[in-house]
This record gives sequence, structure tokens and C-alpha cells, in this order.
Amino acid sequence: MGSQRLYHLALVKDWMLGASAEYDTSTVGRSLADEGFIHCSFGHQVQRVADLLYRGRADVVLLEIDADCLLAPVRVESLDGGEAFPHIYGLLNRDAVIRALPVPLLDDGRLDVHTALG
Repeated sequence: MGSQRLYHLALVKDWMLGASAEYDTSTVGRSLADEGFIHCSFGHQVQRVADLLYRGRADVVLLEIDADCLLAPVRVESLDGGEAFPHIYGLLNRDAVIRALPVPLLDDGRLDVHTALG
């Protein structure tokens, strides 16, 4: 993956749960055990994922992940024949997370990913 940054939208409660253990939430309401991998995005994909799955939620953090520090393998793949996304096939080791950024809500209920990324 090189020095590529990956991004994962997480609910604060999921990210804070077991703060010393590896992270195992794949997406909203789904675990690594349910999905077989942890859903991630490249920077240009995050807003679209936020609009689709997290609209109206004020309890979201954006995890910025250094792919070089991941202990589990990453595969960039399209599961439905559409756009390819990065997937982490295993637990997300917390030391690979560079920062967890709060994501503000816009007036229309969309997450303001661009402000979170700075």
C-alpha cells in the first residue's frame, strides 16, 4: 500500500470501547466477524460513504490510518462490480491510527468530512 492513508468512519462508542484492544467494527452495526473485513475508504471516497451511512449522526469520528502500520492485510476491491474500496482483513491495531477526528454536522444533516480532514 505504500504510505497511503486510509480512512474509516466510526461511531464514538465503538472507537472508545476497549480503547486498549484492537478495533473490530466493520461499519455501522456490523463487526469484523459479521463482514470478514473492516470497511475503509480513500480520502476522495469518505464524503460519499458519510452521506450514505452516517447522515444526521453527531457521534462520528474519522480515523486516519497509516496503511504501512497495519498488522492485517489490506485488499482494494469492489464487492459489487462498482468502485473499489480498501478493506482491512483482520483487526485494526490502534497504533496504525494516526488520529481520530471529530466530524461536525452541517445544517442539512450531512457530515462535514472536509472540515474534519482540515
